[in-house]
Amino acid sequence: MFLLTAALVVATGATSAMANTTGSSKSTQPHPKMETMKMTHMGLFVRLDAKPGKEAALEKFLKDALPLAQAETGTPVWYAVKFGPSSFAIFDAFQNDGDRTAHLNGPIAAALMQNADELLATPPVIERWDVLAVK
Repeated sequence: MFLLTAALVVATGATSAMANTTGSSKSTQPHPKMETMKMTHMGLFVRLDAKPGKEAALEKFLKDALPLAQAETGTPVWYAVKFGPSSFAIFDAFQNDGDRTAHLNGPIAAALMQNADELLATPPVIERWDVLAVK
């Protein structure tokens, strides 16, 4: 349920109507980031389970990856999340498959694979998702 909810929130964004003093409505103006998120059509959900004793190291790795994600112009949405003491994931969204592929071949994925044997109890589970409907 979380994945579905997060995907829909990320993909849709939100706008609000603003009324002027005469009571008429102005057209809605989405926040610039929300406009980018509306255009996301696909993404990745990467499940990561830390090795015993490596939970803090994996959490630090994910936090330290944020600047790399911010530098990827084709990755408008990137979340590193924690589900429990040793259960983590990366959730990201893209406008097209080229951007998704570029991310999979980019520095975050390379660093994760380089450190996988040390940090992960099992290989990462990488799931591709595509938006089916958006409200």
